[in-house]
Amino acid sequence: MAYDPALHAAIRAVGITPCGDRSCIFGAAGGMATNGGCRCGDLDPPTHKGPDRVARKLTAALRSALAEIARLRALGLEACDELTGAAKGLECRSDGAARRTWAKDAYATAERIRKELTR
Repeated sequence: MAYDPALHAAIRAVGITPCGDRSCIFGAAGGMATNGGCRCGDLDPPTHKGPDRVARKLTAALRSALAEIARLRALGLEACDELTGAAKGLECRSDGAARRTWAKDAYATAERIRKELTR
């Protein structure tokens, strides 16, 4: 299994150019690309370090993505808190049915978003 399309697609999805005729996941492949190009990221033979290097790069990309997810989740929860606060403000000044409806809608929206962010 020297070439795995799914592996190469996953590598490309996180912004890493996979090994090939004129590329190497660790930098320039070098040479003249006359003998098939770089294959250090391929899975065969199992004795070389290519798969380990690919795994380390993908692990780093995954950690970065998870950190970004956590950051965005925190921002979303903060926005829910602010929306809930605004709804409370509308409720306190509810001198009309429209404001009460807006407050109710704001509470419902904040809770729906909060539920999605914390599942």
